[in-house]
Amino acid sequence: MPHHTFIKRRLSFITHAVFITLLFTFCTGSVSDPVIDVISDNGEELLLQCESKGWYPEPEMLWLDAEGHVVSAGPTETVRGPDDLYTVSSRVTVDMRHGKRFTCRVQQNNHKTRQTHIHIYYFIEESSSFTGLITALVVVCIVIYVQKCRPI
Repeated sequence: MPHHTFIKRRLSFITHAVFITLLFTFCTGSVSDPVIDVISDNGEELLLQCESKGWYPEPEMLWLDAEGHVVSAGPTETVRGPDDLYTVSSRVTVDMRHGKRFTCRVQQNNHKTRQTHIHIYYFIEESSSFTGLITALVVVCIVIYVQKCRPI
């Protein structure tokens, strides 16, 4: 089932909004689907973390862009539990100004794969303060133009 998260931040005269949609690709097996969390958001970049549990043997975790190319990410952290199953996690920083899709894929040599997609939609919306500022500047420019074009 798709999960929707809305993040909104107001910065001076501009509103940043990010819509994040998580889509899951389900596979058979006893491992958990990867879960992507937004760890931080500085207005231009998002720090994403992916985690998946219940793997044996130890899997590989990859981040992929919309075209399926591997994205440079931090090192994969691997923890082996008392049940000998592995939990893997990894973080990646992405530029949210370029509405993109990223995939966290966990895979093993035996071709068992699970993946989760995150879609980042970014848009800028003018706030009323910004609109007021632009309107005031246009009025000043018109007044200056009218004053210069007026016959003496």
